Amino acid sequence: MKKREYFSHFIFKGSHFEVGIQHGEAFREDIRNHMNMILELAAGNSGLSREAVLKLVDGYEPFIAKYTPGFIEELKGLSQGAGIEYREALLLQMKQEIVYAARFGNAEPSDPACTSFAFNSSYTCDGKVYSGQNTDQDGEFRNVGNIVTFAVTGKPRVMMLVPAGQISFMGMNELGMSTACNFLPCTGWKPGFPRYLLSRYMLEQTSFEQACLNLRGIDSIASSRNILLADGEGHMVNYEILPVGVGEIHGNGSLIHTNHFVHPEMAKYEKSNPYELEDSLVRYQRLTELGEDNKGNIELSMIQSFLRDHGDHPCYSICMHPSLRNTYRTMASLVFDLTDRVMYVAAGNPCQSQYHKYTFEMQP
Repeated sequence: MKKREYFSHFIFKGSHFEVGIQHGEAFREDIRNHMNMILELAAGNSGLSREAVLKLVDGYEPFIAKYTPGFIEELKGLSQGAGIEYREALLLQMKQEIVYAARFGNAEPSDPACTSFAFNSSYTCDGKVYSGQNTDQDGEFRNVGNIVTFAVTGKPRVMMLVPAGQISFMGMNELGMSTACNFLPCTGWKPGFPRYLLSRYMLEQTSFEQACLNLRGIDSIASSRNILLADGEGHMVNYEILPVGVGEIHGNGSLIHTNHFVHPEMAKYEKSNPYELEDSLVRYQRLTELGEDNKGNIELSMIQSFLRDHGDHPCYSICMHPSLRNTYRTMASLVFDLTDRVMYVAAGNPCQSQYHKYTFEMQP
């Protein structure tokens, strides 16, 4: 697959089912490539055949149907548009749950990835609110990624970076609310509501308060996920989400999160190995320092420089590159301007890429 220098923007409109059909038709080849990547990782990490993977997928469908029946319709449309099985469309929404299936219950998954942030007007010099992240991945997921605006009738438009065939990852809605996400190593994974779908479920709500309430209302979450929710009014909250509970952290003008537990009551669930924990702590401390040292002077170009930072390279850096200890690299770097409701995204390591601007009014 050819390495993408930037992500194309697609807009899918209509009912959930119609949006799914358009999604499937637009990315047919990339959807199959994405699915093959997941199957290869599942075989390598968990020793699962394709048939075993698809059987596991069935256990998650009732939870998706309970909380987001519209997503079920969208996945049916996706399977039709892409010419794949419905269960294959489900599989694309639960990469991590399937890849680490062999470790359910006593899982200690290793996925040291992603650095997230939010700064409101008390930290910026232009009066704006910004959020975003570097998302770090193993493999070639960058090459199946696109920017997609999901314009479902009757719901706020949601603009997200998504791998082909995945209907939720990270992004913002047209009302100026965003989700930035991180992995949290923990135990106790089980069938439930898949982690990736949480972001879009929250962004389809019409207020910050409702997004928080809806997240809290899910009583069967499958696996760990950290979500930093922010909006253009300057509200920000971080949720450390586990199958056994949720830790809530509020920011005071800024909020930073990486891949370890910060909430004191959640620390007992920490399952990072020593290298992963140090890596996460260093990135957390580095971005916190950059924010505090520049309080009152932060604006878009400075945030982009933060995300290009190699202050602790080669072992640990916000802009992540493969090393002797780590095969991960930054797949994409995202900055959400929640005041003007636009998104800036660099494909791959931002130190080697330019940020491109995406708006809800852009034509694909």
